[in-house]
Amino acid sequence: MVDKITAEVLRSKFDAVVAEMRATVINTACSTTVSEANQCCNGLFTEAGALVTIDNPLYLSSMADTAAAVLDYFQYDLGSEDILLTNDPYGGGSRLQEFTAFAPVSFEEEIVLYVGVRAHTEDIGGDLRGNYNPRATDIWAEGVRCPPVKIYRDGKLLKDTLNTIALNSRNPKAFRLDLEAMFSAIRIGQTRMAELLHDYGAEVVLDALDWSVDYAEARFSSMLKDWGDISAEGSCRLMHDCQGRDNLDIRVRLETTNGRLLLDFSETDAQSTGFINTTPAQALSYALLPVFAALGTDVPKNAGSLRCVDLVAPEGSLVNARMPAPTGWSASHVGTDLALAVTDALSGLVPEKVANVAGNSMLIYMIRRGIRNGFTVEQLAFIDYARFTQGGCSGAAGRDGWGMPGISSTTPLPSIEMFEAEVDGEIRKLEYVTDSAGAGQWRGGPGTEACIELPAPDPDEFYLTACVFPRQQAAGFAGGTAGTDNSVLVHSGEAKINVENAYVDQLLGQGSDLSIRMGGGAGWGNPMARDPEQVLADVLDGYVSLEAAEEQYGVIVDPEKLQIDTARTAELRKELDMNDYRPEKYDND
Repeated sequence: MVDKITAEVLRSKFDAVVAEMRATVINTACSTTVSEANQCCNGLFTEAGALVTIDNPLYLSSMADTAAAVLDYFQYDLGSEDILLTNDPYGGGSRLQEFTAFAPVSFEEEIVLYVGVRAHTEDIGGDLRGNYNPRATDIWAEGVRCPPVKIYRDGKLLKDTLNTIALNSRNPKAFRLDLEAMFSAIRIGQTRMAELLHDYGAEVVLDALDWSVDYAEARFSSMLKDWGDISAEGSCRLMHDCQGRDNLDIRVRLETTNGRLLLDFSETDAQSTGFINTTPAQALSYALLPVFAALGTDVPKNAGSLRCVDLVAPEGSLVNARMPAPTGWSASHVGTDLALAVTDALSGLVPEKVANVAGNSMLIYMIRRGIRNGFTVEQLAFIDYARFTQGGCSGAAGRDGWGMPGISSTTPLPSIEMFEAEVDGEIRKLEYVTDSAGAGQWRGGPGTEACIELPAPDPDEFYLTACVFPRQQAAGFAGGTAGTDNSVLVHSGEAKINVENAYVDQLLGQGSDLSIRMGGGAGWGNPMARDPEQVLADVLDGYVSLEAAEEQYGVIVDPEKLQIDTARTAELRKELDMNDYRPEKYDND
């Protein structure tokens, strides 16, 4: 049995191996969704398939379920040099755009553990390039399902299998390069784990893998016990599903009993005909995001944590769609809505530890079409503008919001210069929006506005798709207010379209442009408890106007001197009803 000190040292090394795998796939992938937007994850698994560590908690449960599915599929038929590949949402995965590669690590000719990589690919068939199809009513309209297959057998690439999969992509070259980046990360993981097995001995390393899982279970359960036996309900409303159905509710009942967590979504609405459904594995990953955030960063996220959680997700609901329902946008909606429903449940229990943990993203992309190979109209390129929707981070106890919230912050803002060099058109504006942030003792992060000149349709044609979702919160946290709404305005020729729900695959005219406003984050705490000097700083930075400083925060700023009018501010705040407010101080370090 490994001692605890060695086990903890090795646990850190396991994290380092996964981090190096992540750096490998990001630095070598062809698609910008991986190389720039960082939509990928890497994991390490025991010989029994238990997830030991992962670099992206968005995929915690779905990676664990994928491992179980592929190992079951290839039981007694897996060699030490094989690599498996799948993208099936109904086989433990998340959505068709994301492929998972899974491979064993051997020691003395015996398989002792596994490594896995998941990455977003540019295109894998379906009706629309990019595989985000708001009109899809089944999974086949989104793309091609790939059940678990061997892509390497005995260390040799199966070219016929690769060709069969890659030729379903409209950009097979980029698809192959992305897969090769994933395989490179697999090899890095195999090499580094082989080195640890050699240096420490197989028994010590394998014991440390099991210890890491058991430690996560014990730590997670212990922190849940500190909350006591509690019960709370939360909800979030998805305003539409892009196919005419409005006001879809995600409802959760959260309970903790003796160190276990129950997440019951029995009252959640029925699944959609559209692409906002999700699978239980993906649902659980999102539902746990606010729980991990409330518990703190020192809780390992692996199979041990999952052992402490019971999920109730009725089949046929938004959180457990029946095959063949589409799931292409599940990573955004209903994923973020799930997280916010759980946050809503936690807000009454541990208000000082809640904030939004995932962004209320919009879907905005353009497909370039042209006639090639005779009279065939081909989809030649997919251009993603949603990456310019930056904002929406709420305030939290002791901190103002900034940028994208929680896990969404792993996607950086794209380089404007590189984007303009690769894509026709111009980014005319990308700025923070004054008064977009929710007010609170701790202000929400400001939203942004992007104004984009779209390419001229000559000789090819450009088709725009935009799906807009209003803010998910009617109010902020602990007495704060909500931020502003998202919005998309399209100028196409002479037409001016304010996108309210979905604007799908519409032909653009000459001189088209796009205005994208990303709403600000919610505030935390009573706005009247905010330090007036902080309000003044926000005014000077342009985040808050003079009018909002007075109306929302009770702070009067001299418009000429740009200084706080202390006397008038004191009078105004005295007039406000503060009887029910009991300010609390939180450490901002």
